[in-house]
This record gives sequence, C-alpha cells and structure tokens, in this order.
Amino acid sequence: MSSLRATGEVNHHLLHEANGHVAELDINPCLENPTCLERLGRALSSSNASNASLSSSGVRSFSLAENPVFTEFEEPHSRLDLGSAVERADKIFVMAYMAIRGTVTGGDQNGSTYGYWDVPILMKVAALAFANGLVMAPPAQRAPFKFHFIFADTCKEPAHLEAGFRCTSPYALNLTQPLLFGRPDPADERLSIPPARVALGGYKFSTGIGLVASSLGLPNMGFKESTNLLSNKKEYPTYVRTKPTMKATFTALTAVATKLGYTKASVLVCDVRDPVSSYGPLVDLLVASGVDARFTMFEATEYTAWPAGSYGDVRMIGEERARAKKELWDNNIRSLKSFNAHMMIEAMERECAMLDIMHYLAYNGLAGGGYVWMGWPWNYPVYTIEYVFAITLLSQSLYGAFSPYVHNICFDGYIGVGAAVDQSSNEYTEFWELMKFVGENQDQFFPDWLQGRVSPSEFTATGRDWASPDSGNTVDAVLGVLLALNEVLVDVGPDFTNAQLLERLRNLDFVGVTGRVLFDENGDRLPIMTVEQIVFDPSVTELYVGVAPEVRQVGTYITNLTIVDEWSFYGGSPDPPPDQDLLCDPGRMYVRQNGTCRDCVAGKFTRFAGESACEGCFPGSYNNAERSAGCIPCSVGFAVATEGSTECLACAPGTYNDSPQQSECRECGPGTFSASNASRCELCDRGTYAAGKGNANCTACRAPLTTRDKGSVSGDVCLCDKGTYRSATARGECLPCPGGMECAMGSDEALIPSVIAGDCPITDQERCAIPQAQPHFMTLPSQPLRAFKCLSTSACPGGPPGTCGQLRDSSTVACAWCESGSYEDGGVCYDCAGGLDVVVLVLVMVAGLVGVAVIIFSVNRDFILQSNSMLSVTVICGITLTSIQTMGVFSSLALEWFEPLRSIFKALTLLSFNLESLKLSCFFKPNAETMYLFRQLAAPFVAVSIFVIILLKKKFVKPNLTISTEYINSAGTIFSALYISMTTSCVLPLICYSHPDGSESMLGDASVLCFEAPEHTVTILIGAVSFVFCLLPFMALILFGTLKHGSFLAEATVGRSQGLQAFRFLYFRFQANAFFYGALLMTRSLLICLVPVIIRQDTAFQVCLMGLLLLTANVIQLQLQPWRNKMANCIDGLMTSGMVLFLLCGTVGANFVADKDSIALLGSLVFASFLLTIAAGLAIGIHRRLRPSPWFQWFVCHHKRDGAAQARMMKIVLTRRGQTCFIDSDDLMDLDKLFDIVKTSLEHLVILLTREVLTRPWCAGEIATSTRKGIKITCIEVPGFVHPDEASLQDLANYLDLTSTTLSQYNISFDDVAQAYRRLQTPAVPKITIPDGVIGRAKFHYIAAQLLRKKAPDEVKQEAKPRGLVVSSDPRDDEATAAAGILISKIQEATFAFVPEGVFMLADDPALDSGQLDVASAVVAARAVIVVLSSGSLACHSQLQAIVAGMGRVAREGAAAAEVGLAEQREQHSSKLMSEASSFSIRGPALSPSSTWRSESGGNR
Repeated sequence: MSSLRATGEVNHHLLHEANGHVAELDINPCLENPTCLERLGRALSSSNASNASLSSSGVRSFSLAENPVFTEFEEPHSRLDLGSAVERADKIFVMAYMAIRGTVTGGDQNGSTYGYWDVPILMKVAALAFANGLVMAPPAQRAPFKFHFIFADTCKEPAHLEAGFRCTSPYALNLTQPLLFGRPDPADERLSIPPARVALGGYKFSTGIGLVASSLGLPNMGFKESTNLLSNKKEYPTYVRTKPTMKATFTALTAVATKLGYTKASVLVCDVRDPVSSYGPLVDLLVASGVDARFTMFEATEYTAWPAGSYGDVRMIGEERARAKKELWDNNIRSLKSFNAHMMIEAMERECAMLDIMHYLAYNGLAGGGYVWMGWPWNYPVYTIEYVFAITLLSQSLYGAFSPYVHNICFDGYIGVGAAVDQSSNEYTEFWELMKFVGENQDQFFPDWLQGRVSPSEFTATGRDWASPDSGNTVDAVLGVLLALNEVLVDVGPDFTNAQLLERLRNLDFVGVTGRVLFDENGDRLPIMTVEQIVFDPSVTELYVGVAPEVRQVGTYITNLTIVDEWSFYGGSPDPPPDQDLLCDPGRMYVRQNGTCRDCVAGKFTRFAGESACEGCFPGSYNNAERSAGCIPCSVGFAVATEGSTECLACAPGTYNDSPQQSECRECGPGTFSASNASRCELCDRGTYAAGKGNANCTACRAPLTTRDKGSVSGDVCLCDKGTYRSATARGECLPCPGGMECAMGSDEALIPSVIAGDCPITDQERCAIPQAQPHFMTLPSQPLRAFKCLSTSACPGGPPGTCGQLRDSSTVACAWCESGSYEDGGVCYDCAGGLDVVVLVLVMVAGLVGVAVIIFSVNRDFILQSNSMLSVTVICGITLTSIQTMGVFSSLALEWFEPLRSIFKALTLLSFNLESLKLSCFFKPNAETMYLFRQLAAPFVAVSIFVIILLKKKFVKPNLTISTEYINSAGTIFSALYISMTTSCVLPLICYSHPDGSESMLGDASVLCFEAPEHTVTILIGAVSFVFCLLPFMALILFGTLKHGSFLAEATVGRSQGLQAFRFLYFRFQANAFFYGALLMTRSLLICLVPVIIRQDTAFQVCLMGLLLLTANVIQLQLQPWRNKMANCIDGLMTSGMVLFLLCGTVGANFVADKDSIALLGSLVFASFLLTIAAGLAIGIHRRLRPSPWFQWFVCHHKRDGAAQARMMKIVLTRRGQTCFIDSDDLMDLDKLFDIVKTSLEHLVILLTREVLTRPWCAGEIATSTRKGIKITCIEVPGFVHPDEASLQDLANYLDLTSTTLSQYNISFDDVAQAYRRLQTPAVPKITIPDGVIGRAKFHYIAAQLLRKKAPDEVKQEAKPRGLVVSSDPRDDEATAAAGILISKIQEATFAFVPEGVFMLADDPALDSGQLDVASAVVAARAVIVVLSSGSLACHSQLQAIVAGMGRVAREGAAAAEVGLAEQREQHSSKLMSEASSFSIRGPALSPSSTWRSESGGNR
C-alpha cells in the first residue's frame, strides 16, 4: 500500500509512504515553477509503481564481451581523439543526432529544465545487444568491424551561445556539419573526424540535418518523426524510419470513426505551428470518408491542474496569462458546442498541457456520457500515472483546496490508436531485461557523459517512465542500421557506397522489439496499428491514487479495421453514443423514466426491439453477457437445471453429457472414467484399470507393472511392460531388459527353463514371453540373460537361448564356430565337400611355394639388367599390397562395417594368415589355440621355404651365389610386403570387441573371452613368442640395414658390395637420399597395427588416430618423395589419401557414440601442433626478415661470357680480406631468390661493366632493385664498354635480351631499369678504372683496395722463381688473367708438396709487359708449365713462346727419362694433383676469329 499526507504548518512538505518506507518531499519549488507539477507527479507515481512491483526474481545477468564505443560531440569545435588511421581501419562511424536536453520534461528548484536521456541510453543498449548477438536473431555472418557512435545533442545549450539559439535548425546543422562532411586535422590525424557512414535521428528542427544527409546521399534512419513530409523522396531520398507515419495513424483513426458510424468529428490540436500541414491530411481523410471534421487549436504549455482562469490557475501562471488562456479556451468551447460533434479526436502533443485542456472540456460538458474521445494510445495513460497524483495531492497541499478536476472519470472509454508492440515477445522481453542489467551496471557499459542520467532504480522498476512511449522505434532503428551495415560489409567490404547501404536499409525485414520491421517504397514503416480503450471498472466512481483503468485492445488495423473485442464507452456501454435517440435494440430494454435504453443483465434477454422487460433463460441454456437477444444452449459436457442462469455447470468427474441443452449428466461405466465437463467417457490408459461405475479416474497398476491394452477393469491383468522382464526371484520387480536383448510385454524370467525345454512355445508371446537375444546377438542356455555380440547377423539371428545360425555351434560364445563337419566362408557355414578340400589345400600350398620361388628369382636378378619400368611395376605392386593390408587393419577397429566393405575385409583375412579360408575345420576338430598356432607358424614356414629354395637355386641354377646375401634380400622383400599382416597376426589376441555386459571377445575368434577364458592366455603367449622370434628379428634387420647404409656404400666403393646387395629390398626402391624410408614405413605400419590394441572400444578415437597417422605419413611421403619413380610417389600419395577416404566412408556409415573427452584431447593436441607449426613458421620468417643470413657485404653483378672469371677472382680477393661476397652467376636459375638477396641481404653492389652486361635481364633487375632500395653501387669500367644511349633506354624491350625471362613477373618495370641505367651515368655512382701500369692479378687487388678505400698490399709479389710451376696466360686478356689466378688459388697448396719452389705467373711480372722477360728460359727452367688458353692465346707472342718452349722440353725429357722409380713418383704426384684439381673447372669465353695479335710494326702474325 502507498499513502501520501501533508505535513508542516504551511503544507509545503509531503510525507511519501510506500511499502513501509517514508520519505519527505519538498514541494516549495512548485509554488513558483509550473513545470514542477508534472515532474513531482511523475516522481510520486514512479516511486509508487516501482516500490509496489519490483521483480522478486532479481535482474537477469548477461555476458557482454563487446561494448561499442559511444562518444559525445558537444560543440561544433569539439576535438575528439578517434585514434590513428590504423586504429580506425576496422571501425564504422555512425552519427546519431537527437534532442536530449531540449525537450522539456520537468525542472528543478532553480527553474532549469531537463529533458529526455532515453535516446542515447536506448541506442547504447541496442548497440550492445547487436554486438553481443542478443534480442534479435544474429546475422549469419558477422563482419570483422566495430561500430563507433558519435552522439550530437542538437538541443544542448553551449555556454557561449544565446539561449534563443538552442534547439534551432541552424545550430543543429552547425553542430553536425563536422560529422556529416568530416573534419580533417593536418596537425594530428588522431583528431581528424571522418565523415559518418550513416545517420541516426531526425525530429522537428533536426529534420534539416536529414535534408543535408539526403543531399549527400548519406542514408538516414529516423525513429521519432512521423510527419508526412519525410515521405517526399524528392527532398529526402535517403530517409528511412521505424516510426509509423502520421498518415498511417490518420488512416486508422478515420477507419475507427467510420466504423463507429459518426458523421462529425472535432480535431483538437495544441501548440502546433502549422496544424493544416501537420493534421490537414487527417481532416481530409475524415471528410473523404463522410465525416465532417474541423480543427480546434489550443495553446498552453504549463500544467496547473485547475480550470483556466480559476484560483489555482491564477496562482500558478499569474492572472494575466490565466485570463488570456481562459478567453481562448472558452472561444474554443463555444465553437465545439456549435459544431456539435460527439466524436473528439485529440492530436495534442505531450509537450502541451494536454490533460488540463481535456479536463477543461470535460468541466464544460464536452466529455462523459454522449461523447467519444479518441487519440494516441500513449497520451491518456499519462493521466493515471502522473496527473492523478498531481491533482489529488498537490492541489490541496499547494492551495488548501481540491481542484474541480479531482475524481473525474469523464474519459472512460477513451480510444487510443497507434502502432502495436507485443510486450510479451522474446525480443521485447530480452531487450528490457538487458536494459535492467545495463542500468544497474552503468559504470561498466555507459561512457562518463551518460552515467547517472537515469538512476539504476528506474531501470529495474516495472514502469519505464524515463523512456518515451515510442522507445521501441529507437531500438529497432539502431538494430536495423547495424544489421544493414553488417550485411553491406559482408557483401561489399568497407568501401561500400551510400547507395549500397541504402538499398539494404530499405530491404530490411527483421523482427525487433516492436515486432516485424519492414518498409515500403518510400522507406516508411509498414506498421500494425492497434485500437485500444481505456476502461474503468463499473464500480469505480471516482479516481484516487492507486486506481488505474484497464487498457483493452478492441481492434487492429493493417489495411482494414478488425474488431477483436467489444467496445466499452462511458459507463461501460458497448454502443457509441448515437447522433439521435434510437429504439432499443434486442437485448436491451427501454427505460421510459429517463428516456434511455438499459441492457439486459446476464442470464436474461429480449428477442425483439422495443421490448420493455427482459426474461430469464430456460433450463439447459444460459447467457453470460449483458444485452443479449437470446440464450445459448449448454454444450456437451455441461448442464444447468435452473432458469435465468448465467452459466452452464460442468459435468462432475465420473459423469458426462454427450448432447447439448441438457439439464443433468450421466455416469461412466466400468473400465472408463471422465474428468469434469466431459462429453464422453475415456478408456483407462495402459497401466491402469477401473472397476464399477462413476469413476473419476483409473487405478494405476503397482509399479512398475502395466496392462496390455486400454480399458482394463481389474488389477489381475497387470504385468511388466515392453523393454522389461519380471524377475524370477523378486516377483514384484520389473528389471530392465539386458543389453543386446529384447523383452516383449509380459516377459518373465521364470519361464526361461520351460521355453528351453520346449514345454512352452516361444511363439505364444502372451503366455510364454521371455527375454530373447536381438539379431546380431546370442545367449547360452547356461547364461540366458547374458547376451554376446556376434560378428555377423547370419551367425546370430536372435531368439531364445542357444539360437544360432545354420550349422553354427550353439555351445560356443557368439556362435563363433561352425559345427563339426562344416567350414566357414564369408560368415556362413557350409558342409565340407569331401576329398576335394585336400586337393584345394595342396594346390594352395604349392601355389604359395611357387610364388615364393618366383619372388626369389625376380628380386635377386642383376639390378643393372632391370629396366626402370619393371622396377616401377615392382614398387607399385608393393605399395598396393601394403595399402591393401592397411585397409585390412581397418576391420580390427571398433566399427560395424557395412556391405560391401565387410566382404572386402573378409577377403583380406588370408593375407593376415587366417587359415580358416583353407577349410582346415574339415580335416580336424579345431579350437582357438590350435588355429592361432597354425596362423603364427605361417611366417616361419615361409622363412624356411625361402632358405630351401635358395639352397636348391645354388645347387642347380647359380652355384656362385652367396646364400646369406640372397636370403636377406629375398626374406626382406617378402616379409616387407607381409609386415602388416605379420604384425596384425601377432597382436590379434589383444584386439577385442565388447559385449553388452562389458566383457570382451577376441576379434579373431569371438568364442574366446578376452582376459577371462584360459584360451585367451594361451593365444597371448603364442603371439608373444611369434613377436619375439619372428617379427622382432625382422624389425631389427630393417633397423640394422638403415644404420649400416653408409658403411655398405663405403665398402661398395672398394669392390665389396655384399651389404648393398643383401639390403637391396631396403635401399634400391628409394631415392639415394631417402634410404631410411623403409624404416619409416615399418614404423608407420607398426603404429597402424597398434591403434586397435592401444585404443580399445573408443571408435571415434580409433578412427581419428588412424586418420592422423595416415595423414602424417602422407605429408612425410609427399615432402620426401622417397620412391625412385615419380609415378610411385604419386600412387603412394593417392593410395594413402584413398585409405583416409575409405576410413571416412566406413565411419559415416557406422552407428556409434563418440567419447567426447578422448576426441577433445586428440583434437586439442592436433590443434596445438597446428598452432605451434604456424608459430614456428612465422617466427622463422620474421627472423629471416629481420636478421637475413647470410649477409653479403659485396655483390658482383657481371655478364658470364665476358666477366665470369674476373668476378670469381674479385670474390676470392675480397674473401681473403675478410669480406663476404656473392656473385650472381652462383644462382641464375632462381631470379626471385637472386633479387631477394639484393633486397634483403646486401650492403654494396659492384657492377663489372663489360660489353653486354647491361643487356642481361638479371643484371638489369639487380641494378634496378639496388637503385630502388638505395643500396650503394660502384661500377668497374672495362675497356670497350659503352653506356646505352637515350634511344636504347626508351626501347628497353629490344635492348634487353629477354629470350630467357621477363622482368615484369618480378614487378620490375622498364621505367625502373631506365632510371637505374641513367643513374649509372651520373657522378652519384662511383666508378673504378684500372691504371695502365697495373698488370696481372694486381688489377683485382687494386679493385679490392678501391672498394675498401685503402691501399692495396703487395699481395702479388713474385716470390716464386721460374724454376717452380710456371703459369702462362694472355696478359692482354683480363678474363684469362683472372682464370689463371683462380687456377693458382685452387692448386697452389696441393702442389707445394712436390713443387716447393712455388707457382710463378708470367702475367704478374712487369718484365713481360716491357718485353724484358725471357719466356722460353723461364719455361725451360720450370718444374712444370700450365698454359691457360683463351680467345687470343694463339695470337699472343708470350703464349706462343711458352707453348713452343714447353713442348720442346717435353720432347727432350721424354727421351732422357729412364728411371722407373722417378716416373712412378711423378705419376703419383700427378695423380694427386689431378685429384685435387678435378673439382675445379674454368669455363672461359670461346675463341673469336677477330682476336689477333698485332706486332709493333703493324703486321699481323
């Protein structure tokens, strides 16, 4: 309860008591401030409502990870830090403009006004909802962008502006101009304001902003303005709005007026500057519909809660203003009475004193009986939540007297017409729950400028008085804009156009808080209008605090008016006041005393018009509404015995009535029942029964028993339901049917012995129902309730204990064995065929031995004689065999394979030494241990057979063969091919599948229970022995061969090749650098075989792990490309991929439940590995970029034909001086890599300018790249080089030799090359020219000294004498000199042992250049002579002298040499020299016919 009372001597304080809390309110400010009245009334009503109806369940919590930024733009010159261009790259800026403080809703004691803060709050919470996927259905794809709202308050009053400038269009345009057009800041890009991508807002004076936005093509979403002006697409082509237009509301109002049959209507407006423009369309619609309508204009903005000109009105606004107000209002009343319209349509804005005006009209007799009032749906509720508090409390407190308006209910039946909002929708509910949560946590989500504008308690209150009535339109506008932005960002990207965004805005169709949101061709909202009435309870005769009317929806309007409930006008009348007195309609009686019609009360009626008395309804009929013209027969299930009833009574439980208009009900019979108001009796459900008559319900069987059918009349028929069975010991219990079994209704464990003995036929399910095995399962007679899963349905068709398939042994677990005298083939048992089976067995064994012999002879042929095609066939056959065996391992997984995969796996079992296919059970009675022992003896039998065949081959075919070598190669080949089968066979006892009770059977022999039967222990021991003595030695052999590969290669170089020959099966299938791949294959196969052993019964984990192994192996194989043949590598990759697909197909077709924990563990490990791989790759890439290795201080760019040796010599000289150097001829095959070295790993580019160096494309690319990167360049000019002229630079396509490559593919243009070539000709590029006096190798030391900017040491001083090793080259040919220098650097150290005198180079001696060196004498005195032949050697005088002298000396020494020891010694030294020099080669330029030597006399020689 809530109460209010005055206190104090002058009644200027109030005590407000609500829910036991008392607060004192100071009302002194209201004496001088008119706006205080409404504000205080709202405060009192909100406090009362919130204290009375706070939710007891608390506020729902939300997890909001995303928080869109809201920035306030306070003044036109405000500076906003929106981040750098990089920080704004993923942001979309939205301009929101709306009057926050300008709309006056109240005031404080200082007279300052305040306004609505709901718009920015609603926008902020709507943006939070969209960003976090709440309220509305999230988009299918979310764009990777963030939305930044910039909010401009177009009504804020800046301190430096005059008050009259506030809330005007010029100020609004001036404020938003930087947001519309953008405002760059050259001094600080962070302060630059980008143009908005979309605008939100538009209300009254701020529609000018929308006009500017339309002129810019900027999409504008509105939510407040409903004027028809904005539908003009010529002026507002980009304007879209969520608030329905005035035209839509006007149309609905007109439809209501015409529906009610009125011929006149007064349209009341207040404080509208241009009522004809705003409300003229309403008048036009009314007139066009036959309703004569006129305007009546009121003016007033202050609420006083007293009649115009009265005492209270004068006290509030002053005598002069009160008199003027009364004069205007009285004139309006005279005009209204003269027009005499009984329908009042009030179109007054909430900013005016609407309720004062309405009460004044009622005070003067223009409301109440005989009048119908109609207007906006949100206007009149203000009366009950604000105005009632004001006029019932403040009048007495302020003025000592009650206002005449107190207790007035004259607006009973007020009709409100407006857009519908379903407040029970999920969207509406979730948004306001989110609003409560955000409101209580403003410090986390609101910016500083928005916090505290509405107190947290207001958010959690049931009423939301702080929010405007059309707040849902604001929310949907934000959601629509963000939805359209997201869509255009996903479809187009951040460079979308305004037209593209506008198209998506106009095509929006989503469900928001106001319902479905979509727009017509003008961008106007297509609304659903509701027609509501404010209805007071007939018992209410006066208003006071706490009394509120009912808001009833009576109709809807979309394109037509639809009435969904009765009208209720003043006094509760369902009829609108007529224009003239009418005869009373049927259902009413005419009261002559007052000349009015009175409705018949409920239970009575009048059948004809004009009747003066109402009569009661007959028994069996009723009516429950006033003004009834007849009575309604009681429907089936109801009856009534009294006259004048207002309702029919429901038939009592246990009775029914199946005919209408009855006065009594009848009883239900046995086995049936009925609830109240039943039209018939229902049969008792299964599990219940009913005895006797008149049962209101049925009795349930004792749990857990049930009945077989409906309508049971006794508890004797209760039994166990389907899926359960009755225990033999606890007869009152129904136990769940065991796994793998099915229990029909009434199954009884006690009947099992009778069924097994045949005393009770299993076909009689009503009398002999017992638990039976499902298909694919069986039970043993000794264990009838323990189901064993079988490996095939044909083996176990299901049924009573001991039921197996044809010729199956029912005494074995899972019907695993065939009966004696039969054998299994393809899961089916057949009778043995007599002696033919022996022949087949012998033929199989002979065929196997012949196959082994063929393999032995094939794999030990001379490898040189084997063609590559034959090797490819052999390798591909091995890959295929390995793949087939790998797929055979799939059958060991815990998957139920389907046909034809099941048959394929069955056919592959022979490769795993499954000897059952040989019909061994036809020769003796098998058991699990014997069959598994035979299976494990297959590998030793093959090994012995190989040895015997090799012995026979040595004796009769090839006596000189080495048994050990051939045996290792033959056995290795065969066992490599059968390795997976051998491994699978060894671990077969550990591969088990589970039964419903948790026990397990061997997959290879279902009759053996794993870790339970003694046979299983024996098979494990046999498998272990086989592993140790067969499989493990082979694995050790593979590992030994892999580790000894290097040793075997070394032995082969000295003629001992037995090791390589013995391991041919391991090495020669693979590339030389992938000799180890055989060991990898063995490891892969071992891991694959161990998957079903290590991972037991977890099908999903098995499949994932198997797929991971195969994919990993495939990646390794594709990376290594190990096979010698390219086709083999392709087939291996395809085979592995096919096996993964094969595994996937089997998994998709299987029915199993995955263990989420194991899959999550494996997935996490794989994903972690994936992330680590990516991180490692990125780290390596970044490291190589930041710290390139190797780093070269010098890069020599040259043309190989004219400067290869010179470049190489320069590298040698620079390297010996501690410098790092690279020459481009080292890697001309990969120009991309070459240019990357220039870009990332180079300090200085040296260009050897020979004749055609600049025509080479790689040289052009190196020079252009260095120029663009700003790398230092130095040119070494060589005689004969000429720079390209300007014509050549303009025609580089022909100047450059582009036959081998093009530069455009490396992003190097001809302009880049031309610019770089022009720069080479400028002084900006240093150039080195060798002086004339520098000869021989000194030229290169000179170049190095110039490059290093220091004096070159005398590194080429001739310390050796001519009697040592003499090297002769053409001194005029720098390329030949460089070649000779390179040769000396390579052989100098190696020749020192037998030529201690050193190496003497003739071209280094200045005497040669001056003609003073006797070349012939030097050659004769030397220990050895090397003549370097170049293009001009035969035209060089010194070269000819060296050749002639050397040849003469050879002739003389050859004749004189006699000592063999000396010759042998020289031969050894010569061999060593050639061995050292064999790794070095010089490729000089070709001989040129034009290269001649010219004598001093000018003649040619």
